[in-house]
Amino acid sequence: MNDYTFKQAEALVRYYFELHEREKIKNKMSPNKNYEIFNDIFMQALNSLDDDAKEIIINEFENHYPRLWWQDYYSKTNYYMVKGRGMRVFLEKLRW
Repeated sequence: MNDYTFKQAEALVRYYFELHEREKIKNKMSPNKNYEIFNDIFMQALNSLDDDAKEIIINEFENHYPRLWWQDYYSKTNYYMVKGRGMRVFLEKLRW
């Protein structure tokens, strides 16, 4: 995320999750070796996150939780700090 603002990183992570979902659906209809490679890299990036960052990233970008779902679990400062760190690590791991 060093090269991206928070909003840019958020848009890019959202794009990767949407791409992953689209490719997963296409792969079910017609198996593709490129998808398997992409999926492995995607999952390694996701699994490299600490538990809190992984929870936030998955809830935000995969599960599409309601906008303020996190307020019962994190302070605003902690939420944005953990989310920012998670997005940065995720994007760094996807640089291949």
